[in-house]
Amino acid sequence: MSFQIAAEQQYATFPDWLSKNSCDYENHSLFLPDDITTLPYFPPDAYNKKICRTIKPLTPSDSSYNKKLAFLTNQYDLFSWAQFITLNREVDKQFNVTAKNLQVCTGANCNTPIWFNWRDTDSVFMENGCTPDGWDFTKNASVNPALKAISQVAPLDMAISQAILVDQNNEPVYYQKLLSPNIFNLVTQFENQSALVKPYQLYNIDGQIDYLKSYGQVIANTGGYVNCPDDVNKICNSIPALENYGPTDNTGGLTIKVAWKVLGENDDPSKFIHMQKSVKVYENLDNGEYSKSTKNVTKTLGVVGFHISHKTVSSPNWVFTTFSHEDNISGSNPLFNDPNCPTCAVNHANGGETKTQVTRLEQIGPITKQVNQFVKQKLAKEKSVLQYYNLIGTQFSTDSSDPERETFPGKIANYSGGAPHPVFLTNEVLETFLQLGNTPVGKDNKLFYKSSSCMNCHVSGGFAQAAINNVPKDQLKSSYSISPTDFMFIFEDAHWLNSQACK
Repeated sequence: MSFQIAAEQQYATFPDWLSKNSCDYENHSLFLPDDITTLPYFPPDAYNKKICRTIKPLTPSDSSYNKKLAFLTNQYDLFSWAQFITLNREVDKQFNVTAKNLQVCTGANCNTPIWFNWRDTDSVFMENGCTPDGWDFTKNASVNPALKAISQVAPLDMAISQAILVDQNNEPVYYQKLLSPNIFNLVTQFENQSALVKPYQLYNIDGQIDYLKSYGQVIANTGGYVNCPDDVNKICNSIPALENYGPTDNTGGLTIKVAWKVLGENDDPSKFIHMQKSVKVYENLDNGEYSKSTKNVTKTLGVVGFHISHKTVSSPNWVFTTFSHEDNISGSNPLFNDPNCPTCAVNHANGGETKTQVTRLEQIGPITKQVNQFVKQKLAKEKSVLQYYNLIGTQFSTDSSDPERETFPGKIANYSGGAPHPVFLTNEVLETFLQLGNTPVGKDNKLFYKSSSCMNCHVSGGFAQAAINNVPKDQLKSSYSISPTDFMFIFEDAHWLNSQACK
């Protein structure tokens, strides 16, 4: 069965605010759609909104710059909430997607959100480079291994073993990366569409080298809209074949990164997206040594940070969305901040030796705050656990400008190209230690403000470094660029193929 449908039908069933191409920014006031929490279910890959491309590019010299930017921020924030809500639709015990957004639940029999039934990157990029198990929505969660990652992305001058976030209960935060059906298909079944050859094994380093020699760079042509053959209230467990889509249809893939907190006796599970999950418990964490694990232990974990990266038509550098739990750094008993310690060093990485005093340098903008308040009130009436999360912001492309990779501050603001807005977007529990503030950079050590920028970071995503180090550059295509994997870091998790171990 083909899952490709005519372009004019792709957005026909979406509400106008989610699908229109033109935007009346001149008469814009803050738009808050009543159906934001009750949209009909579609596979999350389908939420590929063409957000107002007609008013791009944006330039500060434009007399309507502020109006356009406010309109786009409003639109992209609604898009972010639509994604977050869709990803967190309840899946019942028969693996059907229900009409409910994930509900407040405290027992052991809670339903799961859609994304929990996606594939963890550790189940795709196998240690021996072997072919991963196929996609099966009803079995993916059981295939995903115990969580092991406790280090964040670290600044260049910091050892990765130092970048460990510890909560106020003296527990490390665990991190997990998950792939949507289309990105899973891209990794495991990417084929040369011009010839009948076997798929490139992008899930191991050997296959990545083969691909680099042929193409030089990955285009995430993951199919855009996924036409679900089943009733819209049931899961669409089929993945469209990549060969059904041309190279210009490079839209529709999602990756997710989740920050999990171990819930203690003082934490209320009903206020978290939470699961019973197996995690690796490490030795000598207080010394920054965590390479050895004693055993796998099942713990109750709650989501405290949630990144969504989505390839869309309107933002070719992807749309980057980030949510965090409302109690992370505020409230009467913050999860990652001691309000009684005003002199504690903030965002200090020390290998997990002590609790981390966390703050966020970039504050939630006024438009995003209003969108949050509106959506969360609706979610509270539905008794959805999503009411306890805030959208921190959405980063999107504002034009197709060439990247500023040579000079400061252009190199800081637009390293990726596309003029990302906002320039910085930081999740306090996913990029705690990348919030550098005023930093001396360049040959003259001039001070510039630096923090985390999704696009300017992800543009450096590439195939496993070992692949590049072990293949002469003259054997790689000359078109090899700074972004060979199209803003995706996932491919760096690959290992060399050990054929004997795969038998």
